[in-house]
Parts: sequence; structure tokens; C-alpha cells
Amino acid sequence: MRRPVAAALVAAMTLITVPTFATPLNSDATKELYFGEKAAAVDVNFGRQPLIIGEGMFIDINGVKGVYVGANKSRFHAIGFVGQPSEESVALNTVALDIGATVSGVDVGVGYLKVNDIDDNKYWSFNAGTKVTNNVTLSGSYMKNDNSTANGYLVKATFGSIAQKGDVNYAVSYRDVENRAVDTNWVNTEAYANSKGFRAAANYKVTDNGTLSLYQDFTTQHDDETVKPNQFRAEFNVIF
Repeated sequence: MRRPVAAALVAAMTLITVPTFATPLNSDATKELYFGEKAAAVDVNFGRQPLIIGEGMFIDINGVKGVYVGANKSRFHAIGFVGQPSEESVALNTVALDIGATVSGVDVGVGYLKVNDIDDNKYWSFNAGTKVTNNVTLSGSYMKNDNSTANGYLVKATFGSIAQKGDVNYAVSYRDVENRAVDTNWVNTEAYANSKGFRAAANYKVTDNGTLSLYQDFTTQHDDETVKPNQFRAEFNVIF
């Protein structure tokens, strides 16, 4: 058994502002530091860490305090996460699950988020993805709030890969996500949880452990098309 120590630093620069909403859960938690145990096919991590489910539209959060347990095999994965919902809370009472498998070359999965809030909201995500060719991947995600009729979906095409230093890939996606279809505290930019439109993205593997990501949104707010939460964003992600 070995004890890995991992840290990630995310630097983001917003060049086109979006409307300001309630402060996201992770607004001041862009630094991650977590410790873990690895035995056989099971990982257990403790501390501030990232969590991404459903192409990042269902859950995409940096530096949330929590406990992560993951079992990954070649054709099956199961991930459980129990987290602290806010700095003021002392309870680990937010639960997230991500379970998936590979069936006939198609990756399928289910995401779940239970948040301890006044409405006792529960959220679901159904995800799928497959390689069309060696350089083209298609993926999609459907999201649903269990306590309302709100839902949404995201479809994405990715060209190329960033497996090695110097690699570049590109992606284009379309989303149509109704208000309250996802928990806005668990996505990096709250405006995207109530929007529809396209995103163009590019990722460049600068070093073996550093990736530069750029994306531009061409969107409108789902329930008010006069509001255009478009944003250009640049991120440099490093894993130590």
C-alpha cells in the first residue's frame, strides 16, 4: 500500500464577464490538497479535491472538502463522495455517486447528488460516451431534478486527445439546461446551469502534468433569451 500526496492548482482568467448570481460553493476554493490511500483497485482520498460528473454540467467543483472512495476497473467504475457543503457547516452531509460501465464500446453511467438543503433536493445524471474513430469521441449527459420538472441535456464532440506533452484536442458542445435542473452551487459557473447554446473549447498539454484549457460560450439564458451569459475563459491546470 502506498500513500500518494496530490495537489492541484487552477488558475482562471475571465475576459468577458457574466451576470453575478449567488456565490458558488467553490468560489474561494480553487486550490486543492488531498491525501489518500491506494490499495488494489480502490482509492480513498481526504481533503480539498475536485469532483466532475456529467461532462462538468452536472457537477464540476474545485476544492470541496470531502471524502472520496473510488473503485476503478477496466470496464466498471464506482465512485462515492461525502462532502462538507459549506465552510460554516461541520457535518459531512452532501452525498455524490458516480457509477458506470463500458458496454460494447460505449461508456454509460449514472450520477447522483443529494444536498442537505431546505427542499431536500436530489439530482440525477445519465451519461454516455463512445469513440467514433481513433480521434473523435461523442458524449452526452441528461440531468434531472427529482423534486421538480426541471431537466436538461448536453451533447459534445471531441476531436483528438491530450495523452502526451504537446498534444492538442478540440471540442464543441450544445446544452439546453433548465433552471434548477442541477444544483448551481456544484457547477463552476452558476449561469451555465440555466442556459442553452454552444461552447467551443481547446486543450493543450503544456507539460506532462500541466494543461492549458480555453473555451468560449455562445449561449442565452434558458428562460430569458435577452440575457447572454457568454464567457471566454482560460485555465491552466497543474497536478503535482
